[in-house]
Amino acid sequence: MEHKCQYKYPNLVPKVYILVANKIDLVRCRAITAEEGRSIADKYDVKYIETSVGFNHNVDELLVGIVTQTRLKKISIRTNIQLQSKILLLDP
Repeated sequence: MEHKCQYKYPNLVPKVYILVANKIDLVRCRAITAEEGRSIADKYDVKYIETSVGFNHNVDELLVGIVTQTRLKKISIRTNIQLQSKILLLDP
């Protein structure tokens, strides 16, 4: 489905997933540890970042990460499409 949407709407940005732990400045209210967050991110093969808007901790890094991951995903999709088209041309 995503491949068809990319073909029909070439400007559609691919989906990027980043697990974000927010409000890490509130240590006593923390629901999960950093290790648990990383473990969950590894399980689902996504990036993980801890942020705090109150302390302006990792906010810029999160935004840069979103842009970077989106660009990488776009390149990956283009590469896969090019490889698929080459394979189709080679098939007798």
